Amino acid sequence: LALRQVIAPGWHTYWRNPGDAGLPTEMEWTLPEGFSVGEFQWPTPHTFVTDLGTGALVNYVYEGEVLLPMQATAPQTARVGATLTLSAYVSLLVCDDSTCVPQDGEVSLTLPITAQGASGGFADAIARTQAALPLPAQAATITAEGVLSIASEAFGSDATRWSDVYFFPDSQSQMDHNVGQAPRFGAQGVSFT
Repeated sequence: LALRQVIAPGWHTYWRNPGDAGLPTEMEWTLPEGFSVGEFQWPTPHTFVTDLGTGALVNYVYEGEVLLPMQATAPQTARVGATLTLSAYVSLLVCDDSTCVPQDGEVSLTLPITAQGASGGFADAIARTQAALPLPAQAATITAEGVLSIASEAFGSDATRWSDVYFFPDSQSQMDHNVGQAPRFGAQGVSFT
């Protein structure tokens, strides 16, 4: 499954770590017995910088259209020919340069249970989103001097071919988002201070 956000031009919503301000999108599910839905699989956001004159706010956002995929699992007791209705309460914050508007409401989806899986109209878009999800690092270390080194097979043997690398921390409290990042590349990966 995926939550699809179509965001008006000039506005944005937030990644799981919104950065210096904002709130991530949340869903609270009401599901049939035995059905489960996992957490969002968060696509890579981009940075959104607001200059305050005395400093800047750095946020991690989505603009345009974004799909937030989730893994859904039907119960073993689901009967072919029946239907399941999944309902959720969605809350998100939509902002532009100076204004934020909370948005919330109910969404639902009714699915038929079939003997063979069937793809809906967004199956290809969800698959593309999942294929582009951030890759996990194989190893990461942080030194006492504040140097974060990340090793990943994604860099291959020549990490210098990566020109647009940015570290997005999972939580708001892990780093100062307003400090510029200057990645250094090596054969084993990338380092940030």
